[in-house]
Amino acid sequence: MGGVEDAASAQNAGRGGAGAVDEGESAEDRQVAALLARRVPELNFDAVALADVIDFMRDVSGANVFVDWGSLEAGGIDRATPVTLRARNVSFSNALDLVLTSAGKGNVPVGYASKDGVIHVTTGEQLDRLVETRAYDVRDLVPSEIDMKELGLMVRSSVAPDSWRENGGSVGALHTSKHKMIVTATGPSHRKIREILDMLRDQPRQAKTEEAATAAQGPAAPKQ
Repeated sequence: MGGVEDAASAQNAGRGGAGAVDEGESAEDRQVAALLARRVPELNFDAVALADVIDFMRDVSGANVFVDWGSLEAGGIDRATPVTLRARNVSFSNALDLVLTSAGKGNVPVGYASKDGVIHVTTGEQLDRLVETRAYDVRDLVPSEIDMKELGLMVRSSVAPDSWRENGGSVGALHTSKHKMIVTATGPSHRKIREILDMLRDQPRQAKTEEAATAAQGPAAPKQ
């Protein structure tokens, strides 16, 4: 059913250089973020018990995965719940999302969050109670790539919009300083925020790569 491969995105997820710092995240959680960014070559489950699928995910990744079976069973999902899924070349994070979506069958929101190097799998209701405050250093993005106010609006409109207190929710809060965003949110929301920041950081590199490739080709031949 495939193993887990390293990818360039894993380096981005785990990097700790200037502009990539999440000051509320432990070293263990940065390692988990790098693991979640790795690629899974293939997944092929045909009505396989959820407990067996989770064991497989642990084995191929080396991840420390804790499943809150009590909360899942209260929502109608148990160890024998069948998972059917076929996918190729997806990130471990996406693979886990697909597995949990299959198990929930659209009826019970199921997700995960990482804390102190452990991936916690539980219901969406329980995840909403696991709130953390983290500081994101965005000095490499503000103001060269995006204005701080615009960045805050992007996060609140793209990541669980109904959860932010500014939008009438009861969980999320976002405050800004000159170079930092201080965010209180659930684990899944923090994961999405990192994805947005990584995307913004990758865009200039992609543009420079394309410019270099164009320059390497030399000037276009004159039309005849």
